[in-house]
Amino acid sequence: MKRRIMVAATGLSAGTLVAVSVVNPRLVSDLVRVELVKAEYEEWKGEVLIEEPEILTLTSNTWKFDLGPFLSSNARIIGGYNGQNNVEVCIETSEGIKSYGTASAGIIEIQNIMEKSDMVEEQLTKVYSGTLIVKFQEEHNVSGDRREVTVKQSYQIRKTEGIQFEEYNKVEINEGDELNLDQLVKYAHDEFGADIKHSIKYSDDSKIVDSSIPGVYPIRLIFDGYGGGFSCTVTVKENGDTKEPIEPIIKTKDVNLDYGEKWSNELGFDYAKDGEGKSIPIDDLYIVGGDKIDPFSPNIYYVKYYYKEDPDIFATSIVTVGEKTETSETDTDDENTGSGAGGNKTSNIKEIGATNIMTDKESINIYDQNGIKTGEKSLSDQTTDFVTNEENEVDGNKYYSIGNNEWVMAKDVKLFNFSDSNVQTHGDSFKGLTKLNSGAVTDRGLEKTTDWYTDRTAYFENELHHRVATHEWVHDDHVVKYQSVSGLVHTDETAQLYSSQGEKWTDRALAKNAIFFTDKKAMINGKLMYRVATDEWVDADTVTFK
Repeated sequence: MKRRIMVAATGLSAGTLVAVSVVNPRLVSDLVRVELVKAEYEEWKGEVLIEEPEILTLTSNTWKFDLGPFLSSNARIIGGYNGQNNVEVCIETSEGIKSYGTASAGIIEIQNIMEKSDMVEEQLTKVYSGTLIVKFQEEHNVSGDRREVTVKQSYQIRKTEGIQFEEYNKVEINEGDELNLDQLVKYAHDEFGADIKHSIKYSDDSKIVDSSIPGVYPIRLIFDGYGGGFSCTVTVKENGDTKEPIEPIIKTKDVNLDYGEKWSNELGFDYAKDGEGKSIPIDDLYIVGGDKIDPFSPNIYYVKYYYKEDPDIFATSIVTVGEKTETSETDTDDENTGSGAGGNKTSNIKEIGATNIMTDKESINIYDQNGIKTGEKSLSDQTTDFVTNEENEVDGNKYYSIGNNEWVMAKDVKLFNFSDSNVQTHGDSFKGLTKLNSGAVTDRGLEKTTDWYTDRTAYFENELHHRVATHEWVHDDHVVKYQSVSGLVHTDETAQLYSSQGEKWTDRALAKNAIFFTDKKAMINGKLMYRVATDEWVDADTVTFK
């Protein structure tokens, strides 16, 4: 939604927006219209009405309203409309004006907004509406002049009965292709219209699609945290003869053995296929390590399954033999008793530059230099970070040193770098969050075109993320990194406007010789740009910054 500030005072000097068309650009001249732009005032006279005529659609029963964008350049809020040291807030509906009370300057938070609104029903949708009215005084920091300001914002909340979605009943993918959410559901909104596709997951009783195995998969998906779900059928089509040759694959599974439980190599084997997609029986694989497992020696063991025709193709099953308990089997069996040595484990320790690692787990497994688990370390918010200078590899697994013969598995931590930056979410949609070790955050996210401080960066599956909360990260593709500035840009020509994603706005531009306030600069499309509106940026090459 585009917002406009309409200034009804005289003697103003501000930038003028151009509505670009195919034939002739049209100058907006009846009123100075600036999208969330703070006008530069030469003279202060009379009351200023700052009004946003377009309706704002909310997606929550709680509304935070920021007065910052409506405060004039070089001015500050000094009190309420009635001269008191507050800001007056009320809501206007068809029943008249309902006083909401007062709020401190800055962010105004209104809860239970639906109870204070008009309501009409449109079939299965209830529409709540009203107009927020905020009155305050502002004072020019230089001249000391004061004036009274009124802000009006019409809003609506559209609330449905439960979630609304449209799924695809039948989906087909090729063998080996990735299955994504867009193939399963066209759209999904919660009761307030917010996108909740990110919350979709398999139900506990659903069959999970394995795209490496052709077949028909009837699955059940649910909206985690919202209730409801749907069923569909996914068909994984087998690759034809014209397809590129596929690499042989071996898939294993990790196994937890009770103390004294007999081991067999079949327990750690899932399936194997050759280059033509044909199944390979376990007897045709070369297996190493299975004979070293001692069911009466609690430890972690590694069993490798090799493709005989290419030893570089293999998979590893991690076998954990549990501790002895009062109910554990105590009878010994010569056939099952191994050496207890846990296999040959050769460490390969090397020094690395100081590297930051972290985790968001409550505890982490600790290993010795030979890859043998020695215990667990309990963690807190204050002890999730470590600096490591050593790296070790044992039996194909990487470890990092965090103390005297204390090592953690690389898969249990993430490498990160410190960052002291600000980012703004792109204006196209709600942005999801990710945790280090537990995947997507399902119960909250970041609103579009909102600002966040980030102190760290890390790569998840080779994709850059920024930390915006203790254990919550946002994808680099969902934000623009910026620096705060305060000044004016003077257009040297009719200047094209861009979104924070570098996309051109086709219906708007800045007129030549206009002046606009800017509060941010960022590198977009490899070029320096200044922000002149909520999600409108101008190329630095087309303006002069002062």
